[in-house]
Amino acid sequence: MGPTQPAHLTRCFFASWLATLSTLATGCSSPPASAGDSGSKAAATASESPPDAVEPAPVDVPAVTHTAFHPFAPGSIRLSAPYDGEPLVTTTLDEGLKVEDYVLGEGEPVVEGSYVTFHYVGYMDDGFVYESSRRRKRPYSFFVGAKQALAGWDLGLRGMRVGGHRRLDVPPALAFGDRGRGPQVPPGSTIVYTIELLAARAPFAAPLELAKLEALAEKTSGEQLRPPKAKADRSVEMEDDVFVHFAQFDAAGELRDGTHRTRVPRRLRVGPTAWTAKLAGMRVGEIRRVRHDGATYLVELMGLDEARSTPKD
Repeated sequence: MGPTQPAHLTRCFFASWLATLSTLATGCSSPPASAGDSGSKAAATASESPPDAVEPAPVDVPAVTHTAFHPFAPGSIRLSAPYDGEPLVTTTLDEGLKVEDYVLGEGEPVVEGSYVTFHYVGYMDDGFVYESSRRRKRPYSFFVGAKQALAGWDLGLRGMRVGGHRRLDVPPALAFGDRGRGPQVPPGSTIVYTIELLAARAPFAAPLELAKLEALAEKTSGEQLRPPKAKADRSVEMEDDVFVHFAQFDAAGELRDGTHRTRVPRRLRVGPTAWTAKLAGMRVGEIRRVRHDGATYLVELMGLDEARSTPKD
């Protein structure tokens, strides 16, 4: 080969290299859009727009009123026997309290101070059952006249006898008044209660006056301040429910709690870890001093509550 050959080859190599670069640059650039591609390009651009690029049109949403579920049609309370029959006696008491007796029961009537135990079902005027002791499988108890329950019950259970079945139409003033009770009992509601009286205890005797109780405690430092009325009575055991009058004093001798002001006994559970554990072995009528956790209790045992031991369904 002559001496001019390498220069010629070099020029050809660079020309070829430049042509290759030009081709690559042209291939990497986007081809011009044809008329048929304009729609797809616009759609792609719109889909890539941020979500808040376009304000959505306002939408009218209709208001929804939520109401409590009622299983019965308004005005059609479905009562179980015997309340679905005709009452034997109908009476209207103070403030429009309507009392209907379906079963009269037996024994002494309930009076002021009686301790009553009963099952109840409470209906709204459209038939909705808002509360039921039967649903909980546990009866309710309170002292009549002690303001421990609805005024309608305080008045409406008087005169009942054990085994009796009674219906009470309780007006708002004797139920929950203008306040109501949560979403189920609106203000101004009349409530219908069906009542089955399971037990009624006669009023307890008055407690020993507080001054005499304290004087009795000063005479002795022992636990027993007065013996029981009858040793043949059953003694208190753990887990018993008992009725007591008591006075609680702190370490400085100040009265902190008790029942002598209201003169209504307190029902307490004799538990293994509470101060009431030291009531085990007491008998009705006994007065005992109990020291517990820096406090002193002077306790008079009034009775045992047997009615709630085996609740009826």
